[in-house]
Amino acid sequence: MNNTKNYSKNYRILFWCLLTFGFSWIIAILLYCFSIDVNSKLGTFIIAFLFMVGPTFGTIILKKYILNESINLKNQFFNFSFKKYILTLGLFLALILIFLFYILIFGNLLGFKELGRLNFSLDFIIRSMDLSHIKNIQGDKFAYLLPYIIFSSALFFISIFSGFINSLFASFEEIGWRGFLYDEFSNIGYFKKNLFTGVLWGIWHIPIVLQGLNFSQSPILGSIIIIFACISLSFVLNFIKQKTNSIFLVSVFHGMINGVGGFIISFIENPNDLFCGLVGIYGILATATLALFIHLFTSSIKKLKTFNTNSISY
Repeated sequence: MNNTKNYSKNYRILFWCLLTFGFSWIIAILLYCFSIDVNSKLGTFIIAFLFMVGPTFGTIILKKYILNESINLKNQFFNFSFKKYILTLGLFLALILIFLFYILIFGNLLGFKELGRLNFSLDFIIRSMDLSHIKNIQGDKFAYLLPYIIFSSALFFISIFSGFINSLFASFEEIGWRGFLYDEFSNIGYFKKNLFTGVLWGIWHIPIVLQGLNFSQSPILGSIIIIFACISLSFVLNFIKQKTNSIFLVSVFHGMINGVGGFIISFIENPNDLFCGLVGIYGILATATLALFIHLFTSSIKKLKTFNTNSISY
């Protein structure tokens, strides 16, 4: 009986992958055949409204039309509270700080400038962000503080707005990855769930990464790196799903990643896309570090609760 149940679970996941990958990869093949640049406005539009729909398409077709099951996403998708949102925003800002820390260590302190380094000088920010109209303040006594003010304030507001705006497109993905697969992998353990989800999620991206998405400088190496990026991100996104029971808030976090990356690049000198993107090597290190902190913190809380319970019982 257990073997039948496991086979049934594997069968569901296999068919979902065939539907999801088939739909999205056909879109990617059409992008290539018609020579549409994935980083152009048209390419971005097609990826957002067609390619990213694959996981939702796979979920609906499999559950509703093949398995004849109901799709109960309403409660999960609209499960929102201010407290849960603050948790989501806080985790994202923590991720950005860790990300910047790694660039500071490797690029600025250790001198690997060709891999990107932080530059908060006013002259660099004026050039990188095309702010020539404020050149006249360069001689001001406190002008050196302006890049830090721009960065901190803009990061906060861009995170908020891009999270909500991009959540629409990110939800097309998350209905599959943190919806269907999250439930299907519910009984295989914490590490395996995140590993398997991340590997599938990363492989799903490969056709558009090979065409230059996120890794225009090195698309072949980027197609390998994206898998590790998705694995590390899965640990954080699945944690958000676990704590909030909200696909919407997972989509908000996902939307923040998609929306903030371009802004942060404005403060990085000689950015190497294999390292400096939020899905690059520095991003993987940052996400893995955040995931480790989350795991250690939650484990400590569990141990403390167990200790208190045993103490009361004693």
